[in-house]
Order: sequence, then structure tokens, then C-alpha cells
Amino acid sequence: MKALLFPGQGSQAVGMGKALYDKYSSAREVFQEVNDVLGFDLTKIIFEGPEETLQATENTQPAIMTCSMAIIATLKKEFNLHLENHFSYVAGHSLGEYSALCAAGVFDIKTTAHLLKVRGEAMKSATPEGFSSMVAVVGIDDISKVQELIDATIKPNEVMVIANDNCKGQTVVSGHKESIQNLMAHAKDFGAKLVKELKVSGAFHSPLMLRASTIMAETLNEVAMNDAKIPVISNVLATEVVEANQIRGLLVEQIVGGVHWRQSMEYLVAKGVNTTVEVGNGEVLSGLMKRVDSNILRINLAKPEDLEAFVKNI
Repeated sequence: MKALLFPGQGSQAVGMGKALYDKYSSAREVFQEVNDVLGFDLTKIIFEGPEETLQATENTQPAIMTCSMAIIATLKKEFNLHLENHFSYVAGHSLGEYSALCAAGVFDIKTTAHLLKVRGEAMKSATPEGFSSMVAVVGIDDISKVQELIDATIKPNEVMVIANDNCKGQTVVSGHKESIQNLMAHAKDFGAKLVKELKVSGAFHSPLMLRASTIMAETLNEVAMNDAKIPVISNVLATEVVEANQIRGLLVEQIVGGVHWRQSMEYLVAKGVNTTVEVGNGEVLSGLMKRVDSNILRINLAKPEDLEAFVKNI
């Protein structure tokens, strides 16, 4: 049993998707569709950078989705692969959930690009620059110990929460800048081996994104949505969803709520998934799955040769 996984922010790199774009017309069509929706040449930014421009949230989110969906379009059109015949579930990390929903037929590519444009801009503008941040906490296996660290270091009247439970020993905390810095100063006292502030423009997946969630609620109410053709694992619930109206509400909740990735992957394993296929640049999600269950076969699709080998052996 196989599941498709779609990466989120942090997997981007200048030049990603270029080999696929050069080889397959179906990939080029996806890049052009997204350019048309955004009203600027995102393809140029993806292929040429500069890196800091690609890393801007409002560019990163549609860029990662574009590369993922170019791969999906190529599998479907060039290799005549019917996703629902080969994959039992789809899941995506944070913005990757939108890619997963697109692959499952909930949104088309133009709608997905529009939603991520709005989402990226809304998340960037939700808090003033330098007001909030996120930090990766590595080495604390027990999630309750991370919460203890938060409780011990949060400043009065500030917000600081667990944003991502990625796998055992890897957590991301989100909140006000001063509290984040205080947490970083004391994290090793609670058993952390490493703390690393993330290059993001705000405290994503926290209550500080309330303004962004309001904007997304309004935007999602205006777009057409279908029920999923393949069950989607919700970041918020860590269980499968199919029905469009439920998905709409969960996407709004996802902006301010945590990404329960470890629990989502544990759910897939419990359901009998034995192979995960990461669609897009990097191997972040495959690395996390290895930490969840090292027995799972992990495949990455990014370059033409990856797709050709995968289809040959499916």
C-alpha cells in the first residue's frame, strides 16, 4: 500500500524542477499556469533565484507546490498513471497539504496557486516583521518535555506553542520573538541537543496567525472544491478526510493549529502503508518517516530519472 507525500517550506532550492521542465511539456504547462495565476514569472525565481527571493513565504509556498504538481502532471500525462489506482492516501506537510489536495482532485492547479498566493501573503502580513519567529528543537523525544520547556520560558502575555510535531526528537515551536529567544537560551537545560531558529517571516501555525486564518476562511469560501478522490490525511486531525466542506474548515484551522505530522505518519503505518513516495525537491519527509518507522520503503520523485524508474517498477 502506497501513500503520496508532499513537502512544505524548507524543501525549496534554487533550480528545483528545472530538469523536469526541460524534458516534459506537461511540467512546463504547470509552471506556466502558476505564472499566469500569480501575475509574475515565478518560474524564473525558482530556476534562477536569488535564494532570498525564493525563500520569501509568498514565493516559497506556490513554488514548492508548482514543482510537486509538475511531477504529478507528468506522471499522469506522460506516463498515463492513474493516481487512485496506485495510491491509497495522500498527505502534505503544512503548505504541502494544498499540493496533496490538488493531487486528490479537491482543487485544480489554478485554484491551488491562487490559494497559496493568498495564504503566503496573509501569513507574511499577519504579524509585524521581527515580531515573531519559529525554532526547531532537536533531541527531546518526549513531546511533553517540549511543552515543559515552553511553559518555563514563555514571557508574560506572549504566545508560544508547538507548531509542528514532526517525529520523535524533532519539534518546531512558534511564537513571539522574545519568548523564542528565551527558549533557545534554556533549551539544552531540558535535554535539547540542538535549537535552530527558522528562516520564516512569522509564527506560523500559532494563534498569532489569526488574521491570516480569517483571510483564508473568506478566500476558501469563494472557491470551488470537490470531495477528494484519494483520502487526504489532515494536518490538524492526523486522520483521513474526503468531504470538501470538512476539508475547507480544516484548512482554516491549520493556519493557527499545529501540524501533527508524526501522528499522521503513524496513522498511515497503522493503516498498512508500506511505501511512501515524496513528490518534490529534497527528502525532508522521507527522513521524518525513517524516524517514525524505518521499515517503510521511502521513494523520492524529483528528477526525470526518478519518475522513469518509479513507473517502471510500480
